[in-house]
Amino acid sequence: MIRHTRVILLLAVLTLAAGSAWGLGVAADVSSVSQPAPEPGLEGAGVADDPYVVTNVDELRAVGEEPAAHYELGADVDASGEAFEPIGDADEPFTGSFDGNGHAISGLSIDAPRERHVGLFGVVDGGTVENVVLGGVSVVGGEQVGALVGHNAGTIRESTAGGSVEGTSDVGGLVGVADGAVTRSSARVDVNATSVVGGLVGISACGPVTDSRASGEVSGVDTVGGLIGENRCTVLRSYAVGPVDAETDGGGAIGEHLGGSVESVYWDVDATGRDDSAAGVARSTDELQGSSAETTLGGFDFESTWETADGYPTLAWEDGSAEPSDGIELDGYTARDLTGDGRHEDVTGSGDVTTQDVVVFFEHVEHEAVQNNVEAFDFDGNGQLSVSDVLALFELVGTIDGDGDQR
Repeated sequence: MIRHTRVILLLAVLTLAAGSAWGLGVAADVSSVSQPAPEPGLEGAGVADDPYVVTNVDELRAVGEEPAAHYELGADVDASGEAFEPIGDADEPFTGSFDGNGHAISGLSIDAPRERHVGLFGVVDGGTVENVVLGGVSVVGGEQVGALVGHNAGTIRESTAGGSVEGTSDVGGLVGVADGAVTRSSARVDVNATSVVGGLVGISACGPVTDSRASGEVSGVDTVGGLIGENRCTVLRSYAVGPVDAETDGGGAIGEHLGGSVESVYWDVDATGRDDSAAGVARSTDELQGSSAETTLGGFDFESTWETADGYPTLAWEDGSAEPSDGIELDGYTARDLTGDGRHEDVTGSGDVTTQDVVVFFEHVEHEAVQNNVEAFDFDGNGQLSVSDVLALFELVGTIDGDGDQR
């Protein structure tokens, strides 16, 4: 009877968690399908192990002609003086992959004040954008606007932007709407909009924001946050230090918090000019800078993900010294083994086993990172992955603490 009750509870949890008000669907796997070459012709085959190579602004524009293909930068791209249109939209989103590959895009300019889905990428749905460095951007749009992505329903990781972004609503320094993961990323962008405005993300709808930071000036009328304007999802190990100006619902880190877990999130009360936030922990400038950060930023990994500096902490990858994680990366989460038995029960990397781990695992059973690590997620011990593993993980909720001990 007890087990029957727990099964019913599990189904209720998963049913409540399923779906997203912002969802755009899941793109098909195109990693091994040969893609037709866009114009102008690019070097490469457009597949995961032989992506198209982008070396100039004309070739960057050509990415939008084949949004399901795989791309990488082969050189720095100067987009100064060029009028640029976003790559991908709601009708034909970007579903492939784009790797900045250690190069930068500078001077990107987009002027579309009446348009939705505005950024270097307008809409990313199921695709991956990583290692992208944007400098000196000037992006103007309407709704769902960000320097890198207007609406992200894919994965954004290890990317950064500097410059300015303007819009009306759902506007962020890096991403306008995060309906997919944003991890190990940063924004040094001045953001100005009317409502739902964030230094990094305008609205985090159904995509976790992890190990990220924002330092630009953020201003708007309502729902304005130094890191995120409106949050409905998981936010972990992140901070904001830019000035925040709002008439209502303003916050040093988060303007309005409507759901999800917010852990190890901080804001600088001196630099932001805010002593309030819908979620997060206040710190002074002195506490956040230099070696003090290792003590005051509880939950941050200063061995592989973050590094202290004379000023605020930086992400290790930003100076090329990032080390591989000892966990398994899963759409912005880092699944970890708390007990040392090889099973990664802590799917979200929160340091505990909760119903959120069950929900995320249920949503990602078919994900490549899970399928390639069967032993790590074989919670029922039968050597294969199925819904019974979801139930087995649910049975572990609340039984293991962050030290790997049974409660």
